[in-house]
Amino acid sequence: MRIDEAYTANDHEFRDTDVYAISKYRWTIRMLKKVGIESTATIANVGCGSGTFTQMLADAGYSVLATEPDPEAFLVAATRVPANCEVRPIGLFDLVGQTFDVIVMHDVLEHIDPEGAALDKVKAILNPGGVFLMTVPALDQLYGHHDQQLGHFRRYSRSSVKRAMVGRLEVLNLRYFGFFSIPIVWLLSKKLRRDYPQSAVDGRSRAMKLYGLVCRFEERVRLPLGTSLMLVARNK
Repeated sequence: MRIDEAYTANDHEFRDTDVYAISKYRWTIRMLKKVGIESTATIANVGCGSGTFTQMLADAGYSVLATEPDPEAFLVAATRVPANCEVRPIGLFDLVGQTFDVIVMHDVLEHIDPEGAALDKVKAILNPGGVFLMTVPALDQLYGHHDQQLGHFRRYSRSSVKRAMVGRLEVLNLRYFGFFSIPIVWLLSKKLRRDYPQSAVDGRSRAMKLYGLVCRFEERVRLPLGTSLMLVARNK
């Protein structure tokens, strides 16, 4: 699938101020704490992008091996490696000779065509009892311009995520996020087929501060649909 490299670079560049992404990252860290992941755990942040979540994990007291195959995103992540963390310019299938207590993949699986092989790899490098945390874009009906520019093969539903976990990992928590983002994604990406404006990911504007409050609300309150799915699963 063809990927718009400039579009992808912009998507990585503004992650630090993307209130939508930051809310998902905060939720992920809360889930790590909730399932009892200690600071001594071995954690892989696969597809770390420009390194925002790696820094958040480090701030929460964790040591992390972060990986990013996209050259431009890796260069950014490599300039901001937290203490006791490492960043490598590799992808999921390049992780060999190591296993982990925790694997995190934020918006990665939709970029990988052989979904089953990717999840088999996750299971293979996840220690018994280990935890897998993942976010993916949700709702096939919203697949549009944004997905195509970023090289997404698919969007997901609760049922498709559950099917993908069968025989691999035990689902502990699976929920939608981004209920109030559905009309935005439908209008910009599906209907108008436009790039997301940079202001849409810049949390400093007044409108985005309000949107940030909405995202914080959704971190805590489960709603019936959303533009993302967030998963916590355990290796049996």
